[in-house]
Amino acid sequence: MPDKNFILKIFLLLISFLSIIHAQTVNYGFYYVSGSGAHGIYFAEKDASGKWRRGSGIKLNGQFDGNTVDPDVIKLDDGRYRLYYYKGYFITPPPPNFTTHEIYSAISSDGLNFTVEGKAFEAANITDPTVIKLNDGSYLMACVQGTNDIIAKSADGKTFQAAGVTIPNGGIPELVKLDDGSVRLFYNGAGGIVSSRSTDGGMTWQKETGVRLSFSGGIADPSVIKIAAGKWYMFVKGFNNNGAQGPAGHNVRLSESSDCYTFNFINGVLLDSASVPDGVLLNQSTNVEYTIEKSLPDHYSLYQNYPNPFNGESIISYVLPIGGYVTLKIYDLIGREVAVLVNRYQTAGIHSTQFPSSPASSIFNLQAGRPGSQFSSGVYYYRLTVNNFSQTKKMVFLK
Repeated sequence: MPDKNFILKIFLLLISFLSIIHAQTVNYGFYYVSGSGAHGIYFAEKDASGKWRRGSGIKLNGQFDGNTVDPDVIKLDDGRYRLYYYKGYFITPPPPNFTTHEIYSAISSDGLNFTVEGKAFEAANITDPTVIKLNDGSYLMACVQGTNDIIAKSADGKTFQAAGVTIPNGGIPELVKLDDGSVRLFYNGAGGIVSSRSTDGGMTWQKETGVRLSFSGGIADPSVIKIAAGKWYMFVKGFNNNGAQGPAGHNVRLSESSDCYTFNFINGVLLDSASVPDGVLLNQSTNVEYTIEKSLPDHYSLYQNYPNPFNGESIISYVLPIGGYVTLKIYDLIGREVAVLVNRYQTAGIHSTQFPSSPASSIFNLQAGRPGSQFSSGVYYYRLTVNNFSQTKKMVFLK
């Protein structure tokens, strides 16, 4: 077991970085489309210092696809994420007479690596899907079609059919299910973001008066998420004054509301050269989480395990300046993977893994109740991989 001096070192390391401890944190981020030679869908997250950073490009069936845009991600009841996106031709030429546009769906457990489910909806000249799940378990989709928005419905969220409903003069849409079960459709209009409301599952719509979010400089692509009771965030696309075209000329801004009706900006530009934002709630932590507020390094760090050499328990600690999908694996001298310590999304902060934590849960696949009994004494390597960072360190196991 690690000695008291080492535990004290870990404690001092933590308090040197931490200013606030929360029993529970609510984490959120947003997807966006990037241009400038890196066209496609990416994920951004607010780091511990309060800044938004560019994250990794999402992968579809293991590959990044620069032809995908207009992300809309919903959280399923089982905690997985479903992505809807428009499959276009942005880095490869379109086929002749290209008029029918296709919306696809993909599923993920970490929000970064998706498995394509297939074509969800197709129609002439549609883009910018937005999807919600209604109280009856069915799904509602809205898309842009020319100068209008159209509605489609689905029983399973994977295959949609046109509902024969058109909202005239609608902009890029965002569907939100309200607390009373009705549905609000946000879209860009005169003076900012405007809205319509439906009380019958999207079959009829009533234009609401006024402007939900006012902005004279031009905004579009609203995305609304409910952060907590009485607190809603709206991400929107703004426009830079740099003369650039496409996503390079866009930015992402954030506003908030207490009633999901009147929104006000709370920040300046969150991220430049980013377009078509889509906000998403990440999985909430039910354990104690450390929120690093002031002096977290702006780089990744993987620390040497302690004790080392070890026989029994050892601790590996690392720092993430931004959140990401983390893997921490152990390899033997010839490069064979022998254990996986971490394989999940983690937020920005300091993380530590003790192994084995107990005879019942040892990552060393205990035999005869003894930690590491199936491993030979010798040198092993542990590798941390997250976003575009990877680092490996050596440890020595003694029996």
